[in-house]
Amino acid sequence: MVSCAMALPQKTGGAAVNATATIDTNAILIGDQVHLTLKAKFATGETLNWPSIGDTITKQIEIVRRSGIDTTFTANRKNTTLSQTFTITSFDSGSFVIPPFRFSIEGDTSNFVETEPLLLTVQTIEVDTTQAIKDIKAPMDTPFSLSEVWLLIKENKWWVI
Repeated sequence: MVSCAMALPQKTGGAAVNATATIDTNAILIGDQVHLTLKAKFATGETLNWPSIGDTITKQIEIVRRSGIDTTFTANRKNTTLSQTFTITSFDSGSFVIPPFRFSIEGDTSNFVETEPLLLTVQTIEVDTTQAIKDIKAPMDTPFSLSEVWLLIKENKWWVI
């Protein structure tokens, strides 16, 4: 697993905020999925403005799934860490920049911290043009027929399925 991260501590409202963005790997095949994780650590008692992220990160990078925002505390409960994981994909080939994500403490939006941008390289699958084009595989046979299912239902043994 390859990880790309950058932490940028900065003073906001007297409390240090540390934010990171990481991805499992920075190179995928077209259509594959990778996890992007955002984490921010700040003083307990403060309210952190979490970045608003829609269905896409950029035109080429789509969000497939997102976790809830998880909260953890340090042992002395002086610091809080929020984290969220996004499953992302791309259906375009090339190298794409995942832009920085901005975090700030509530009431002090002029003083913020951003993660470093990340690079995601999406590669296509090599096609051997010297080989003949093959047909799509035929559908697989089902383990039982519709008439067999009907008999089980008729005999009131549908729970066997």
